Amino acid sequence: MTSITRRIVIAGCTAIFGFGGAWPVLGRAQEAVPAQTVSEEAAATRTRALERVAGLVDRIATDARSLEDPKVRLTVQVQSAALLWPNSPDRARDVYVEAFEALLPSTSAPSDVRQRAEVLRAELLAAVARRDPTLAEKLATRAAAADAAAATDPTSRAEMLAKLALEMVGSDPVRAAALGRQSLDERLTPSFVRFLVVLRGVDPVRADTLFGFALEVFARNPTPRIVDARELGDYLGANGQTHVDGVAPAAVRGFLEVAFRLIASTQVDSSDAAAAYFLGRTIGSAFPRYLPERAAELEIRLAVLGQSVGRGQAAGGSAEARPDSADMRRARAADDAIARDDYKSAHAEAAAIEDSDLKTRVYSAGVLRLIALRRFDDAAREIDQVPSPARRATLLVQLAHAAGARGDAAYAAASLSLAVRESLREPKTAQRLQALMSVVAGFTALDAMRGFETLETAVEAINKAMRSIDATTPGKQPPSPVSLNFDATFGKLAGEDFDRALLLAERFDPRAHRLLAELAVCRGGLASVGGQSDEDVSDDEVLSGG
Repeated sequence: MTSITRRIVIAGCTAIFGFGGAWPVLGRAQEAVPAQTVSEEAAATRTRALERVAGLVDRIATDARSLEDPKVRLTVQVQSAALLWPNSPDRARDVYVEAFEALLPSTSAPSDVRQRAEVLRAELLAAVARRDPTLAEKLATRAAAADAAAATDPTSRAEMLAKLALEMVGSDPVRAAALGRQSLDERLTPSFVRFLVVLRGVDPVRADTLFGFALEVFARNPTPRIVDARELGDYLGANGQTHVDGVAPAAVRGFLEVAFRLIASTQVDSSDAAAAYFLGRTIGSAFPRYLPERAAELEIRLAVLGQSVGRGQAAGGSAEARPDSADMRRARAADDAIARDDYKSAHAEAAAIEDSDLKTRVYSAGVLRLIALRRFDDAAREIDQVPSPARRATLLVQLAHAAGARGDAAYAAASLSLAVRESLREPKTAQRLQALMSVVAGFTALDAMRGFETLETAVEAINKAMRSIDATTPGKQPPSPVSLNFDATFGKLAGEDFDRALLLAERFDPRAHRLLAELAVCRGGLASVGGQSDEDVSDDEVLSGG
């Protein structure tokens, strides 16, 4: 019996594992109470919960102004505005505007700082557009003017406008098309073409009209680029030739002529050879219809380019794609053994791998397969061989989920207890904290009381880790709080005991961690009383903290 297997069995004999939980603050209706009284009490409870959370979120949005990291600050602001929106839309708009103004370009800021701000501003505008397209458009206009005054690269402005248009396609295709045209006036970008493809499914006429404008812009360019031709070619090849039925044939012919010249003039040994080849393959089917006289010549040129970029070779793993080292041969042999459920051979091959990361991947693949087959003890034996403590912890969490789903609560609890220890053994800070929060999420899903206990350990570990890190030392920057799963921990536990979850969130020393955890508690509390739907109380923006 291996170390982890033996520890799971011992711990399982003494584990007391309970399900369910109390709801002391955001409570559910009591039993044996008249229906009308229950309804009135439930309504009053919901009203008090909404008022309490609204006050908390308003305070969090204000506190976010003091956060130094622009990405984390924006994350807190966007999530705060999302929670405020259903009941306090004006306050939510104020938060959005505050976040926007903090990201306006400064001529004195270094170029890399301005570039990061532009990316974050585009993400903010996308979040605003989901709730208030009019405000998003106003902010986008301000951003474009500010970028122009600061002599910012027009490509970034074009990308911002195109992404905003993409967000608005479903709710307001007319306004989206207008923003798309503004983006095109700045520069052709990948986001513009993605927007066109989506718009085509909503309003084919407007999409084709904008595509026609884009072709004209491309044709007028005295120095056309292959990258621009490829972007436009993606629209042609997205859904077949029906995509261009609304565009004047002359405009398509003009584009194909320029694209053909770019392909024909690209040297086979140049860095653009692959781009030229893929461009030709993307738009090749349009030539017989719009430019038949060039079709044969294009195929000949593509055959030459194809050989130069390796497309003439047979498909399959090449030596470059699959290095023929001893470790890689063992990894492939182990993968093959796992596929045929020969775990003795897989274990032998994995044990001989010297590269720690590769060994971790191979053992993990075997563990996941064994878990799927419900061979839990065998999976535990393989977990014991994984080099990375953080990966051992997350695999134990998955083992616990599978055991819990099978009804073996003791085995699940024992696995999670071991996962806590493995998490704390991980030397790398970011991986240690992420693994620990994964364990908390595992306990939370199976046993709320143990979830709270483990979350206390996690908060203490995070505080200790953050205190020990000198952010000024190269390579020692603290892990971003955005990478931690607060919704699966604080958010879920808030539904069991709102006050206890909030108190734990407030125990974080770093302000950013505290604010994100408090927001997760607010979301979980609102969801538990049915105050708002999942769409209202959670954001799926890129900057989500959960």
